[in-house]
Amino acid sequence: MVTQQGSAVARLGGRAADQLGVPPASGAVDCDDPLARLTVADHGGSAQRPGPLGGFAVVVVGRALAVVVLNDWIGWYPTAVPGWPELLRTSSFNNIILFILVTGRAHAVVYLQAARSAEARFTASRLDALTSQLQPHFGP
Repeated sequence: MVTQQGSAVARLGGRAADQLGVPPASGAVDCDDPLARLTVADHGGSAQRPGPLGGFAVVVVGRALAVVVLNDWIGWYPTAVPGWPELLRTSSFNNIILFILVTGRAHAVVYLQAARSAEARFTASRLDALTSQLQPHFGP
């Protein structure tokens, strides 16, 4: 079994441990996409990251605060800056499309990784089945 996994690792390349279903030692998500590293939750760690709505709330409040601080220089509002409820409502409407796009992309990356992993496991199992058909008396 160890030699078959070793040869499967050699056939599948760099992400072989993930493709064979072996969890990484650190519990981190193996991904080349920097956005996915920021948005995909780490399932192995003890400290959980805030969910996507937490990030959305931070962006909405942060940008509303930036409007209050920078309005004198930028001039978003020619008169006085409206109250916090109006600023937060406007900031939410302005950032909802970006939130949907980023969250959708993160879900697409996770789905793609799962599909590639499942396809690699299926291919490896088909190869093992064909190997056992060619050598029926010399089991794995």
